[in-house]
Amino acid sequence: MLLFGGSQGSRAINDAMIAALPHLDTHRGRLHVTHQTGSADFAKVRDAYAERGWTSADVREYIDDMMNAFAANDLIVSRAGATTSAELMAAGKAAIMIPLPGQLEQQRNAEALQSAGGARMILQDELSGERLAREIDQLEKVIANSQRQLSNEAFRAKAPEKVVSGMIAKQAEYEAQLAKLRAAL
Repeated sequence: MLLFGGSQGSRAINDAMIAALPHLDTHRGRLHVTHQTGSADFAKVRDAYAERGWTSADVREYIDDMMNAFAANDLIVSRAGATTSAELMAAGKAAIMIPLPGQLEQQRNAEALQSAGGARMILQDELSGERLAREIDQLEKVIANSQRQLSNEAFRAKAPEKVVSGMIAKQAEYEAQLAKLRAAL
């Protein structure tokens, strides 16, 4: 999961995630977190993860390579600016969007992505640790289920190939044995 609130971070997102950590204890072993805090909240957020046992969390002031950060994460928690919204659509990532208060275009971006089924929106005045944890939990389950489905579909798609290649290998074995028998006669 990737969290960020723009290049300078977002105190609201940072504080909500810190408050969400106790509600996400069951996810600690399987949910990898990369959190861009901005410089103002870096030490506070880093220490909060450590104090709550999230020792594998990757807490950074700033992420230089956002494209790879998007690629490495299945769930994004962010503001809803135009660039971020476009990146989310291009990457096809599930998102929890928290529009910057007073920025109508961010709210509209988040609403549009939510209507399309690509994101969930939490208005900042409705943001709490418990609410954020609930949304993360729900989306993490959807993502895990989707990955299992894709994995099963990939297995089923390859199953006929395995059967056919197995039949070809057996046929080659039989032909080799037959050739040996003919040569022995």
